[in-house]
This record gives sequence, C-alpha cells and structure tokens, in this order.
Amino acid sequence: MALKSAFYTITNSIIAIFYGKKNDDLLMSTSNKVSIQNDRISRKNLAETTFNSLDSNTGTELQCLEFASPLLSGDYRLVEISPSLADQIMAGEQFVIRGEPEDSPVLCTHDTTFDMKEVVTSNVLLLLPEFHFSDEASANKGIKTVRTVLVTGMKNNFIELRQMTFASVQRLKEKLHESELEWDEGFNRDNKFFTIGDLLDVVQMSEAELQKALERLPVITLNGYVRMLSAEFHDRLVTVLVDCLDDDEEPGIILESVGLECLKEALKKYLPDKNIPVEAVNWLVEAYCNVVKENGTETYHINEKAICRAKISQLLRAAVKFEYETFEKALQQLLPIGVEFKEEYLEGLAFIDDELATGKTIRYLNIEDLPEEPIKRLELLFSLRQSWKESIMQQYLTDLCPTKRHLNELLVNCCRQTTTVSGEKVLSQNFFQKKIMSDNYKNIT
Repeated sequence: MALKSAFYTITNSIIAIFYGKKNDDLLMSTSNKVSIQNDRISRKNLAETTFNSLDSNTGTELQCLEFASPLLSGDYRLVEISPSLADQIMAGEQFVIRGEPEDSPVLCTHDTTFDMKEVVTSNVLLLLPEFHFSDEASANKGIKTVRTVLVTGMKNNFIELRQMTFASVQRLKEKLHESELEWDEGFNRDNKFFTIGDLLDVVQMSEAELQKALERLPVITLNGYVRMLSAEFHDRLVTVLVDCLDDDEEPGIILESVGLECLKEALKKYLPDKNIPVEAVNWLVEAYCNVVKENGTETYHINEKAICRAKISQLLRAAVKFEYETFEKALQQLLPIGVEFKEEYLEGLAFIDDELATGKTIRYLNIEDLPEEPIKRLELLFSLRQSWKESIMQQYLTDLCPTKRHLNELLVNCCRQTTTVSGEKVLSQNFFQKKIMSDNYKNIT
C-alpha cells in the first residue's frame, strides 16, 4: 500500500478520511482496530464499513477530505500571528504589506511594523474552506453524519513575523531631500513633492511610526505636501530667532515668552524680501519652544537645549575640527544672551577627542547621519576610536536600541567588554564576532 494514498484518524467523535481522486490504495490505522478486508473498496463502502465498526451509541460525524485537482497551494501564503494580532484582525483593523520589489517585505498595523521571514516546517498543513472540529461536529447520540470537505492546498511553509525595534527612516529622508524647501526656490517642482499617502507607499513603516519620524525632522506640510526644510532654510530661521531674542526692540520675543504673532512680524522686518510660510514659523516655535500653561493661558518658553544644539550643529558643520576651547568661545558668541552651553548638549551630536599630541578637539558627529545598520555604525565608531566608554558609546545607539535590554544585547554580541578599576565598562571591537554581527543584527528585534 502507498502511504501517499489515504489514511484516516479518529478524534473524539469525528472521523476524517483522506483520499486522493486518482488513487484508491488505502492505508488505515485506528485505536478502534477497524479491519479493512479489501484495499480497493469503494469510498462509499469504506465510510459504511467504518461506521458499522463503531459502537451504535457513538455519535459520529464522518468527514471525507477530498484533494482538489489541481491543488491551489501556490495561491496562498500562511502567516503566523500572535493572539493580539488575531484580535486586531477580528476587530477589522487594516494590515498593509509594504516594500519595493527589491526589499524584504514588512507588515504594518496602524502603529507597528513587523519583519516578514519565510519559515519551512516538516509538518504539512492542509488548506480547507471549512472543517468541523470536535466541538463543532454533529455528534448527537446514535446519529452518524457523512460530509465531504475539499482540500484546496497543502503548505509546509509559512511567514513568521518579528516586531521591529526601530523603523528605518533612511528612505524617508532620501525622498524628503528630493523635495527640500530651499531658501531661494520657487514652487515649480510639483512632480517631486510627496503627500503622507505617497510616503506610505514608498517607506517601510506604519502610519503612526511615520508621523513620529516626521516630528523629529525639520518638516512642514505646505499646500498638502510634506516638505523638509533645507539646512540653509533651517539655519536662517534659527538665526533670526536668536537675533530677535537679543533685540531690545522686540519685547514680545524673550526667553520666557515668545509671541507667535510678534515672531511673524519680526521675520517680515528682518527678511523683507522673503515670504516665510506660516507653516515654517509654526514649526520654528514648536521645535524651539516649550509650551507652558499658566492661569489657563499658554505661553512659549525658549527651549535652551534645542537652541544650543542647533547652534552647535551650525558651528561644527562649518569646519572639520575645532580645538575645544576655540569651539566654546565661538559658540557662546552665537547663543542668545542668557543661554549657557552645557557639555551634555553635545550628546549624539559631536565627537570629542582628547589626545596628548593634539589636545582636546571636537568635530561634528550627528546620530541622524550615521548608518542605520548596527554593524556599519559600530565599524564607523571604532574607526574614530579603538575603545569607547559604554556611557559615551550608547549616545550614538539610542535610535537603534530604545531600551537597555536591546543595548546590552547588541554590545554583548558585538563588542569586547572590559571593566576599569573604577567599575566603568570600556568597549572595543570584537573582530571575531564580525560575521555574527552581520548575520544577526541586520534588524535588531
């Protein structure tokens, strides 16, 4: 007898007989020790023989599983999901698979992105439009029911979902740079502009993650399109804001209170030949002010850290490297009166080197400009310095490792760690783990 031909099982009060359309050879086994005298018995007689072998008081539903010809296995993809995702599907939430043809696809809910990987299993799964399990069968006492169910496909692989710790913003930045709002541009490049819907068609992240990513970038919505402010546009707006803070003729713009209408009028005065979009002014206030509610009214207080980091970035981008003391003096001249520089403002924005030969120096190293792949980022960092204090290294990994657990996982697997006498951890590159880094940390999960 051929194993592929047929078999049947008894589960509670359900008997399922599997058979092919073109093969009558049967292979049967049962805990009830049903005896089959003729391997080429007809399917109808097989069902009757099976029923007659059971206790007459046993309520049984017989399900004959017939394989379609041809099987439509290639028309389906199976996805393994968690109970929480299953609940979202049942509630009617929309899931979207995103990616270009050359991308590894991702599955997105409204607020989460999952990496999709195909997994092969030794088990074969049968695809049936319907099938009765033990709690669904017609199992009334003494009643036997026969029904045929069509098997439309067979699968031994499925898609496994892994929630991504961070959503890549590299492509988002590339698309937004294509349509940057330049300081001196006209509005004649509509073919390169993107709406939110357009961006969702090309980036691999959920809608909520896209909104969060846009909030971290110098981006405005202008005439329905998402526009990134160019570096020059950004720098000029911040420069005017700082000038207004130091201008005694602008009493409505001080550190403790920035009037939105006062700022709009000041921009017209400082830039009489430039029509600054209202959306850009609103973004400037939201990015560099904190909203403070007092006595039922809202006032805008200057965010000293944000202003300081903007001017640090502007200064460091102007040269390859600065002596640290020269940098501090130059920066203080750029900051508004009353705002003091703090070294903590440099985190994730600059690289400080202190060597005997060159002294203490500082250069621009913005986390936003670093590679998104962990192995490439670590290689870049170790090319700047052979060993790093863990507390400093983690400043350049916060976007890849949002939690302490993810950070520890990356550092343990990819770096050699030593501890100083004072108990501080020092990291160096683990060259033996280079291949493992590449294989395991393309996407940190």
